[in-house]
Order: sequence, then C-alpha cells, then structure tokens
Amino acid sequence: MFGLHLVKQGHVSEGQFIEALEEQRVRSKPIGKLAIEHGLMTARDVMFVLAEQALSGERFGELAVSLGKITNNQLWDLLKAQRDHRPQVEQILVERGWISAEEVEDERKIYAMTLF
Repeated sequence: MFGLHLVKQGHVSEGQFIEALEEQRVRSKPIGKLAIEHGLMTARDVMFVLAEQALSGERFGELAVSLGKITNNQLWDLLKAQRDHRPQVEQILVERGWISAEEVEDERKIYAMTLF
C-alpha cells in the first residue's frame, strides 16, 4: 500500500496516516446510499437492512445479500463504486498539508519501481 510506503520513508507519521485512513472511511458513501443511487434498493429496503444490521452487527452489504435485497455481483459493483469515489489516502495527506503533491509524485515513482 502506497500510504504505508510514505510512512516507512518518513514522509508522514503513523498517526497522520491513520487519521487519513479514518477520514477516507468517513468520506466514503455508505453502500446503502449507493444502492439507492444505482436503483438497486429502495429507501425502505435500506432502512430494513439497517434495522437488521443493528440487531446482527453484520456488514450492510453482506446482510443485504443474505436478505435477498441485492445479489453478490451487485454488492461487488457497489463496493467498486464506493472505492472509486472516495478520496485516496495520499490526497487527504496533501489536503491536510502533511505532505506536498510533489513529494507524493516523487515517492509514487520510487514506489512503482519497488513493485517490479
């Protein structure tokens, strides 16, 4: 993971990285909201799954599949949409002023060379 590379290279602290991960999680659209936006579930369906989730503690998407509200393939599509629309950790680190965009690009090149 590129964010861990930035920590290992001393560009950001572990605490900053963890904060950025948490912000990334908070800024991600919930699966239920995405399911409504994609026309896969109604608001009523989402509320039903949320109520069941409060009792079971299961993840929303897995529970929606087990309750027959969406298919496993639809869940994968929603998870991909969620991933594609959330900010990257390094973007958050730059927004917070903990690292510059130039440093990120320079380190990305170095990181890419370590993958091969």
